[in-house]
Amino acid sequence: MADSATRTSPRKRKLSVADNTPSNAPNGTSSSAPKKAKVAPSKSAKSKKAAGANPALQAKPSNATEEFPAGSFYCHQCNKKRSLADAIQCTYSSKDASKTERCKTRYCRFCLKNRYGGDFEAIMARGEDTKPRGHVKGCGYIFHCPKCQGICNCRKCRKAQGLEPTGNLTLAARRAGAESAAAILGQNPSAQGILPGKGQQVEPAKKGSKVKAHTGSAGSSLTVKSKTEVAAEKPKTKSKPAAKPKPLPSPKWKAVETILDRSGAEDRIYLREFVLRFAVLLDISKTNLEELEDIDADYVRGSSRSQDEEGDICAWVSEPCVKAMIVGLLDAIAEESESNTKKAIREAVKEIRNSGANLTKIWLALATLRDNVTSGPGSKAIDFPDALDPPASATFRSTRSGFAVGNGIHVAESWQFIPILLSLVDMVMGTKAVKDEIDKGTERAKELHKECREEIKKENERWDTEKKGPVTKERRAAHKNRVTDLEQALETAMTAYSPRSGPLGKDADGRIYWVLPPGAAEREFSSALLSDSSKAKDSSKAKVTKKAMMSVEDREAMRRWSWFVAVWGKRPPKEVHGIDKSKKTEEEDDGEEKWWGFSDPKEIKTLADWIAIKFGVEKGRGSPGVEQRDSSRDTSVTVEDRKGKLRSASSSALPDTDGSSRVSTPLSELSDVDDEDELSELSEDDEDEERDVFAEGPATRVSMRNLVKGLRNYADLLAWRVAKWQKPAV
Repeated sequence: MADSATRTSPRKRKLSVADNTPSNAPNGTSSSAPKKAKVAPSKSAKSKKAAGANPALQAKPSNATEEFPAGSFYCHQCNKKRSLADAIQCTYSSKDASKTERCKTRYCRFCLKNRYGGDFEAIMARGEDTKPRGHVKGCGYIFHCPKCQGICNCRKCRKAQGLEPTGNLTLAARRAGAESAAAILGQNPSAQGILPGKGQQVEPAKKGSKVKAHTGSAGSSLTVKSKTEVAAEKPKTKSKPAAKPKPLPSPKWKAVETILDRSGAEDRIYLREFVLRFAVLLDISKTNLEELEDIDADYVRGSSRSQDEEGDICAWVSEPCVKAMIVGLLDAIAEESESNTKKAIREAVKEIRNSGANLTKIWLALATLRDNVTSGPGSKAIDFPDALDPPASATFRSTRSGFAVGNGIHVAESWQFIPILLSLVDMVMGTKAVKDEIDKGTERAKELHKECREEIKKENERWDTEKKGPVTKERRAAHKNRVTDLEQALETAMTAYSPRSGPLGKDADGRIYWVLPPGAAEREFSSALLSDSSKAKDSSKAKVTKKAMMSVEDREAMRRWSWFVAVWGKRPPKEVHGIDKSKKTEEEDDGEEKWWGFSDPKEIKTLADWIAIKFGVEKGRGSPGVEQRDSSRDTSVTVEDRKGKLRSASSSALPDTDGSSRVSTPLSELSDVDDEDELSELSEDDEDEERDVFAEGPATRVSMRNLVKGLRNYADLLAWRVAKWQKPAV
């Protein structure tokens, strides 16, 4: 009986479900069982089947929470935390594993639709109706993810392909009538939308006033009122009084005492930036690097020539310094040259080393090298222009050297080699050694960001413990100073790894604004400050040597160009510019293009406010002289040298921060997540600060907004540098 009951109990359960099915078979008989009735699956059974088919939708996963009861995951595209109910995982076999291992890339339904035009429900509804080759079976659906197809447009995948982030293209796709962002990228792979953290990049479209028509039922006799009638019925409200316009500041324009024109100064600035950046590659000593700080060496040495001496150019670096630069550049070119060219360069370098301080002999060795390599069989041409003519006041001794090779040019000043050095720099820029050095600098920049992050984290943890007790104003100020030291030291040290340099920007009147990064001594000290935070905590140790310090007189006299903002152009009329009471300004200066300088951090901020108010680049206020186009797409900067070639450049200014006037990066507000992507994101921001300084036409609102921000940031950094490096008053 027990056995019969065991056999018949399952049958009884099935029969009890069927309708109008007799159950009169006796126990223990072997009569044939009736046919099983088909039962339609319930909704719950369907959901269980769907959940079993999609591994991403398993019931009660281990990471289920109140916010995500179905579990959560991070979308590969947007990197946001999403519900597993909205997940779709690639069913393609991983390329670097066996065919049974499935690709682990998952997208959310929103990114699938907005970024690629995919239909989440349609993919799930199709199921495994087809069996494409290379897909894992038993997943319940077939999905080949964009990453496996090589069309993924997320930030990480585009960076791996050497492309810039796309930003938010969803709005642009809707306006263009495209199905998704992928459709726009298919037509233009370099298309970009709004990038987060970059401020307002697209001017908002003007919305016309709309009047809603009043509609009634079919039998109603209501009529639509005119716009004037509707406005008449509205209660009268007092309009807010218009804000008073801010008074236009009056920055003090002080002329820089130099006879250099724009091209002469920019050539020297360019050589300074290149040699500072690749000093290790060129084997340039610190003594020679310090000489490059003197853009106008005559004025620094107190031996400035009279501007009435026509044809004279102010002095530059010493003979040993220019000799070291020439030898370093030639050695870098020889490393990647052919055997014949390398041999000729080695011979020329040997002659230059044995020439002593005789600049004419150095020029003769260079001229011989140019003639031999250019005419030699199987040699790569090394071409550069002749040395500049000597000043009229120069005197020479008669020598037995043959000047026929050097076109009879006597070289008495180091600045006569500037066009030759520019040509040699252009040749070195294309070498593999320079590219490798730039890559090393990128990695070192990431390490600096990481070191600064860790030191600020330690300081904040120390402060959290200290402020639990009695806190004084002195202690709170000391904590802020320590964090500021670390942040500003990072900004200074980062300039040593910038791959390019260039002007900060230009205003609508065509003035060019230059901000030179700090010198080698400040960069080295700032890098050491990040590695050893104990120096930042002890103000007595946070000083450099007296030799590297800047006196108040030298800074106010603007003798070192890396300590002030240099502006090339015409000074504004007297009604808008301040008058320096120490010296009476001349009326003819208003129409003369020359170099102007701002060395006081407060005056630099006043200059930034003057640009912002005069040209209306803040809070949407426009100016007739400012073009309203968006320049975020065209940010290339070019500088034309004497040979007519275009050298790529970028802003030497500090990276933009948020809307505040602080130059320091907001590292103190970053999370504790130690992620390489976060570090690389910071470095990308540093490299993305190029401005269209030399773009055709007037300055744009975007570029001028960046100029104002860069000036304010530099003012804060300069104030910090003055506190660290200025010599105490005697």
